[in-house]
Amino acid sequence: MTGRPALVVLDPDPLVSGHIVQAGAAAGYRAGVSLDAVADGVSDLVVVLAVAAEEHLTLLERVRAAHGTATVVVLVPAHRPGWARLASVHGVRAFVDRRAAPAEVLFAVRMARHGHALVPATWWSQLVGPTAPGPAIDLDDELLHLLQELAQGATVQRMARTRHQGVRTVERRLRQLYLRIGATDRIQAVAKAVQLGLVEVAP
Repeated sequence: MTGRPALVVLDPDPLVSGHIVQAGAAAGYRAGVSLDAVADGVSDLVVVLAVAAEEHLTLLERVRAAHGTATVVVLVPAHRPGWARLASVHGVRAFVDRRAAPAEVLFAVRMARHGHALVPATWWSQLVGPTAPGPAIDLDDELLHLLQELAQGATVQRMARTRHQGVRTVERRLRQLYLRIGATDRIQAVAKAVQLGLVEVAP
């Protein structure tokens, strides 16, 4: 297996994919537009997938089925943030406006590879949809602080270091947080927290 990370860009617009591939190659990635050609024998794989139509969600399913450990970054049109919600169930790490410059896409790729979940601030509410009124969510100070750190993009490793705790301890507390807030992962937890006014996300 090669030690270089691989970057595959799947976008129907060859101009868009070409620019991202060029930027990726300049940044040291083994970059291309074909999964078969680039992903073979690579342990660190990032797939940048444009979701410009509903049928592209099916392609996302196939990518996740074939490359379950790959880091997936999805490019979504700004006027279709709801598609990010549909894509989030497939373990997508980051969502980027499809009109973003290649440098912004690569920034999202780097952050996603290191465990960050990135979503444009204006899209948070789209990920969980309207929330029906319900009982207040009671979180202690530690869980509220964890929630705020998640909203700021902190990794589990970073949270463990700042608390002088083990990664497993932090992961256990995060599972408690997700259960308490009614979420399945960090993206959904932050989206719900923003809707409920529990945290603030800078625009």
